[in-house]
Amino acid sequence: MFIFAIHKTRSMENTILILAAGLLLAACSSDKAVVDGRFSGCGKGMVYLEKVIPGVQAVADSVQTDDKGHFKFKVKLDNGQGTIFNLRHSHGNIPLILMPGDRAEVSMICQIPENYTVTGSKESESLRELRMMLTDGAASLDSLLTLYASAGDQRR
Repeated sequence: MFIFAIHKTRSMENTILILAAGLLLAACSSDKAVVDGRFSGCGKGMVYLEKVIPGVQAVADSVQTDDKGHFKFKVKLDNGQGTIFNLRHSHGNIPLILMPGDRAEVSMICQIPENYTVTGSKESESLRELRMMLTDGAASLDSLLTLYASAGDQRR
């Protein structure tokens, strides 16, 4: 009787492990992503999630923010693959790369739209870092161009 009870318990443990693994696999293979955000200082306004396709930007979804600037999108990704989106608002655009299972959180102060933050989406975080490096590089080139132009004016 005791041996039967041990066997039955191990069988139940194995069943629970298999079910847990199946649930974990199903969660990881989701073809959806969530974008949750807040645009501070903007008040109510429309936010558009545009899917970027070569040569086209198609609106995938839109939502109006609440009084505090909160919004949320749940988006289905094609074939469960990463997809490029633009989060568009009257104060600016935020590029996102959403992967299956991402829960991206986006924050922006409307008076400083280029200084946004993204968490919960590794690819979108990397894209933000790249965008900031390119913006800083362009600002440095502008400064060099101004210095060069003023040096040329002094030689005349």
